[in-house]
Amino acid sequence: MKKAVITILGTIGGYCKDDRGIYNEQIQEALYKSEIEDIKETKDKNSLPILIKTYSKEYDIIPIHTTCAKDIQQQVLKNSNDETVTKFEIKDEYKIKDDQNYDETFRQIDDIISSYDKVIVDVSHGYRHLPILMIVNVIMQNIENINKIEKIIFAKELEKNKIYQFIDLKRYLDLANITYALTTFDRNYTVANNMKVNDHALNDFLNDLSKFSKHILANSLDELLTNSNKKKSVTTKLINQINNILENENENFVSLNRLLKKSLEHLKDIEKLKDKIDYEKLYYLSENMYKKGYLLNSITLLSEAVGMYCTARLKDISPEIADFINEYEEKANLEKNNPRNYFKIYTLYNQSKVFYTSKVYRGIFLNVEVTSKKSEVKQKLKKWNQGAEKITELIKKELQEDNELKILIRNIDQIRNNLAHANSSKRLTDVEDEIKKVLDDFQQMISNI
Repeated sequence: MKKAVITILGTIGGYCKDDRGIYNEQIQEALYKSEIEDIKETKDKNSLPILIKTYSKEYDIIPIHTTCAKDIQQQVLKNSNDETVTKFEIKDEYKIKDDQNYDETFRQIDDIISSYDKVIVDVSHGYRHLPILMIVNVIMQNIENINKIEKIIFAKELEKNKIYQFIDLKRYLDLANITYALTTFDRNYTVANNMKVNDHALNDFLNDLSKFSKHILANSLDELLTNSNKKKSVTTKLINQINNILENENENFVSLNRLLKKSLEHLKDIEKLKDKIDYEKLYYLSENMYKKGYLLNSITLLSEAVGMYCTARLKDISPEIADFINEYEEKANLEKNNPRNYFKIYTLYNQSKVFYTSKVYRGIFLNVEVTSKKSEVKQKLKKWNQGAEKITELIKKELQEDNELKILIRNIDQIRNNLAHANSSKRLTDVEDEIKKVLDDFQQMISNI
C-alpha cells in the first residue's frame, strides 16, 4: 500500500530574489504543540522537519514547492540536528511548474494524491492559493474514497512566530460529504451509495438517506410509509436520526443545522401521508416527484392513484361490491411478494379504470385464472370466480358514467405510455405541461369528494 505525507513548502521568513530563495539566518525555533497523537510536542524552525521525523519511516514525504521555497527549506533541513532530516532531499519532480497557472497546479496536486492509497496532507504553509487548491482536491478525493485521506494537518498559530499547535482538520471533510449528500437529496433524492463519513452515527444516517432515495425512486411506498411494531419505515428512521443530530451538542454539526432542518420538514411532510387515503398518498407523492423533475415516476404514481380512486368509487356503489373488492385487496396484499399469488393489486386498479373508460365492460371483473393442481384450491378459486361474475353484473347495472374521469384516465395513460417509450413524440416542456394539467385535474376531482 502506497502512503504519502504531502505538504506545501513556504518561505518562512526568507525571501525570493530572481526566483532563488534567500535563507534568513535569523529564523528562530518555535514551539510546536500537537493535538495529533502521531506528532510529539517539539521545537523546530518549520513543520517540514517535524513531518520528516514523524512519518518518513512509513510514508513518502512529498514537499510540493517553488524553486524559491525549496532553496530556503533545504537550508532549514541542513541546519537540523536530526540526521534523518539533514539527509532528506527535496526532489525537483514535485516542483510547481507554473505557480500562476492554477489549472496546471491543480492537476499536479491531483496526480500526486491520486497516485497514493493513503494520504496525510499538511496545509500549514504555502503561498495563498496553493493550500486552497490542495484542500479543494482533498474534498474531491474524499467524496470518491472516504478511506484515502487520513489527516489534514494544520499548524494553528497560538503566539506569532513562537507557539503553534498541530490540529487535524479532517473532521470538516465529513461535513463537506454530508452537506453534499443533503443538498443532492433536497434537489432530486440522489444520494451516492459510496458516500461515507468517519462518524458511525452519521454513516448510518447517510445509509438510510440512500435507502430512502432508492425506495422513493422505485415507488416503494410500503418502505417509505408503513410502520409496524417490528419495523419502522425508513422515513421515520430518518426523522429520528435528524432529531438526534440536531440535539447533539457536538459543535461540528452546527453548520449542518440549516440543511438538516430543511430535510426534516420535507420528511415530516412525507410521513404525514400515511394518514391519508391511498390515492391521496399517491397523488401527493406524484406531485412531489413532478417538482423534483422525475416525470415518469410522477405519471406512473398518478396512473396508480387514479386506479385506486376508481376502485374507491366502485366500492361506493354498494356494500356487497365493497366487501368483494376489500376481500380481493386483502388476499392480494397478504401475498403481494408471491409471484404465484392469484390476486394482484395491479389487476384490481387496472380493471377498475376500465369500467370508467369502456362503454361496455368485457370480461369478468377480478376473475382469477385457475392453474392450481390442488383440488381444494381449485374449488375455492372457482367459487371466487362465480362471485366475480355476480359483482361484475352488479357494477354494470349500477355504475354511473363519468365522462370527466374517463377523459382524465385516458390522458394519464397516454402520457405514461409516451414517456415509457422514450418520449418519442413529445418535447419535454410539452410533457411537463401535460403532467401538470392532469395533476391539477385529479387534485380538483378528489377535492370535490
